[in-house]
Amino acid sequence: MMNSRLGFLLAGRDLPMRRIMSEVVDEMGHQTIHSTPRGTDAWATLKCKGADFIISQIQLKEMDGLTFLKIVRADKEFAYTPFLLVADLVTREQVVEAGEAGVSEILCRPITPMRIAEKVKELLNPRPDEKAVLAERHYQRGLSLMEQGQYEQALEAFSAVVSVHENAEVYYNLGYISAMMEKFEDAITYFRKATEIDRFHAKAFQKMGECFQALGDDDAAKQHLERALEIIEGDFASQDQREDIIKEVRSHKSDTINIFNSLGIILRREGKYDEAVTQYIKALRVHPRDENIHYNLGVCYLEAGRKADAANVLEEALRINPAFKEARELYVRVTRMLSNPAREADA
Repeated sequence: MMNSRLGFLLAGRDLPMRRIMSEVVDEMGHQTIHSTPRGTDAWATLKCKGADFIISQIQLKEMDGLTFLKIVRADKEFAYTPFLLVADLVTREQVVEAGEAGVSEILCRPITPMRIAEKVKELLNPRPDEKAVLAERHYQRGLSLMEQGQYEQALEAFSAVVSVHENAEVYYNLGYISAMMEKFEDAITYFRKATEIDRFHAKAFQKMGECFQALGDDDAAKQHLERALEIIEGDFASQDQREDIIKEVRSHKSDTINIFNSLGIILRREGKYDEAVTQYIKALRVHPRDENIHYNLGVCYLEAGRKADAANVLEEALRINPAFKEARELYVRVTRMLSNPAREADA
């Protein structure tokens, strides 16, 4: 990477410091995209021209270096751009603030061309994290052993991973293997760890539900399966996860209203309107006076082109709750479609 010609953005209130920065960059064979004393100019240039590396003093005109850093990190395009912060004097509070904002490195005095160059080289060529390398090695071994059905050895490998680096997917694998070995309580512990790290890990919630079901705790099983459904309703899960979870929920013997209603929402979003209608009707058999289910069914009917059916169930939702604003707005729209379809098509 050091052989390539990178673009550097330099920001410093002091002209002598900017000159030092420019000389270092030039001697390293890179280019200076822009050099400015103003934080506002630095940000404008970054957005306009981009940069591969940023060096900034804390003290800048118009906008200080810490503020500049926070704005840079808030932009996903530059979230991982190396950012070296330079300061003659820095307080502990500033160090904490910079660290929380995502600074790559802070260089305090003595600030010399040699020290700047060393920090730049370190950031451009980071040393491999020995713990991360070791964790990856254990993880790959665990996957291989799991595929071979050698579950005890796989458990050891994945346990070695989390002893070095905690990871939601590794805990999920530990839970999956434990469940395969019918160690359901251990599996629940691992799946719970996975969801603590990644609260949108739908498969972990699903598998936890299955484990509770195997232990005879139907209430806990329903609770965790419903949480998995909430996640896939919010599009936080992949398509494969959605299909697996829907399959599991369908096989789960439960009359819980949330499951039928949730399945209706998921199936409607996938364009499976007839299947979605079936689920909403099941939900209404449990709670016929729930205006929200009537509304959801109305949306499904409308998207399926069944306007008259949509009007009927939306009207029922309004009978149950006359203050239901969304249902009233959709009902008015549907009745207009029915009364003047040509005009609605033109719109």
